[in-house]
Amino acid sequence: MIAVGSLVARVIPVERVPNQDQARIAELGMETTVYVVLAAVLLIDVLLRSMTSRPSIALSSDGLTVRRRVRRNEIRWDELLPGGPLRPAKRNPATIDLRRFGTPLGRQPKRLSLPAGGLHIDTAFLAYTIRWYVEHPDRRARIGDAAELKELQRGFAIEDAASP
Repeated sequence: MIAVGSLVARVIPVERVPNQDQARIAELGMETTVYVVLAAVLLIDVLLRSMTSRPSIALSSDGLTVRRRVRRNEIRWDELLPGGPLRPAKRNPATIDLRRFGTPLGRQPKRLSLPAGGLHIDTAFLAYTIRWYVEHPDRRARIGDAAELKELQRGFAIEDAASP
């Protein structure tokens, strides 16, 4: 944050005060005002971006809660197709693709991309966890339990060792 403030401050033109060891904002008329306003807007933008929440995914016994910068989606476990999401092909991709049941009119299943790139979790483990709870509804009440986490980690380690 300090480095950003320093960079933003460089937008404002300064000049040395004659016969003194000081600097002041250069008096360039309207141009100075434009630079000061630009610096203030840049600094406010950086502050707001740093204070807003990052995307997150919360699991509960009811389903997934996906929080993005602007909106929040609730996805029930029974809306998701079994067998997914698949294990990501590359390590920690930007998104994880979920497949939801289609509409009653017989349409194809809908795809939903979860923002996984900014999360502080191994996306392969997240995909395994979502897949586990879709396929094992009886375990959903244990979400958040330390023993359940150890069981998930053990199952993931077995799957991870079996994958190429």
